[in-house]
Formats: sequence, C-alpha cells, structure tokens
Amino acid sequence: MSRKQGNELINRFIPEYESDLANPSDGQRFREVYDVEALEPTYERHPMYEEFKQEAIEARHRFN
Repeated sequence: MSRKQGNELINRFIPEYESDLANPSDGQRFREVYDVEALEPTYERHPMYEEFKQEAIEARHRFN
C-alpha cells in the first residue's frame, strides 16, 4: 500500500472516531479484551472485532 493509499484509508475511518479524540475513554487493558493465550478477541469483543475487520477488508479492496 502506498503512503497515499494509507492516508486515504485513515481518512476513511477518522470521522467515526474524531468526536471522541478530545475526550477519549480510558479504554480497557489488552487482557480484558483479548484471550492472551490464543491472542484472539474475547467472546464479548468478537462481534466488534469482526465488524472492524470487515470494514478494513472492504476499504482495502478499494485500493486493489
């Protein structure tokens, strides 16, 4: 991926998070959202992970 394509990809996702940048949440620790043995999202986080992964795949395909 070129720098230009990477920038376009980032610009695609920024609007979804921009409103939270001034006051970000504290978030969660890695071990709270990932199974540290398997290095996979926990059961509760798996739907969010799959949704974001699909969005990233679709955005990436636009550059191929």
